[in-house]
Amino acid sequence: MKKVFSPKTTKIVVLIIFIIVLLFLVNYLITKNITPEDLRQFLLSFGFLTPFIYILLTSSAVIFPFLFAPALWIAGIWIFGLEINFLYSFIGFVIGQTVNYLIAKKLGKLIVLKLSGAKALQKVDKILEILTLKSLCIFRLINGPLTDFVSYAAGFTKINLKDFIIYTTLFSLPGVFLSYLGTYFLTFHPLSITSLVFTTILIMQYSGGFIYLIYLNKKKVAKSNVRQ
Repeated sequence: MKKVFSPKTTKIVVLIIFIIVLLFLVNYLITKNITPEDLRQFLLSFGFLTPFIYILLTSSAVIFPFLFAPALWIAGIWIFGLEINFLYSFIGFVIGQTVNYLIAKKLGKLIVLKLSGAKALQKVDKILEILTLKSLCIFRLINGPLTDFVSYAAGFTKINLKDFIIYTTLFSLPGVFLSYLGTYFLTFHPLSITSLVFTTILIMQYSGGFIYLIYLNKKKVAKSNVRQ
């Protein structure tokens, strides 16, 4: 009996279905103009499935950046507590980054353009010019606003899925943990010295990725000039 779909086609179909499900879920939340408390009630309505739905939503916040991840983190902290919620949040983060990688790898630039917009695709192209496995690891350590674009760019390189997941998991952990704690302290202890410290860290994370990208681009130009 012949297979209806090849393994490659099956993976693409599953990926598209996953994206469509997330789109419906995200669209529902956005149209409701939802707050962290609304998210808490929404998540709790799923009973024993609450952790799974939370991870799904956290991954969707990576894929669709207009869904604000910190609001999810706050709702999750109320439900699961600080430690367990970080575990669920990090799992969702890795899943979301992996889906971004697969979107680029399997579906191409047109879909990346549709999901993220023209400006985002320009950033992806700039990162693509200098991205290696080493720079992927450093971008992951820094974390910050270029993180999602790095995943798309990695999908257009020869970096394989196994290496992408392993290095994303290992090297993203410190940066995501700092962002997570920063969100916690700024939300629940905004006037503390610790909040001031984490505000500084978050600013460094935000700017660090851009500084590193500029450094790599200048390094590439310098090498090209030497060759000429």
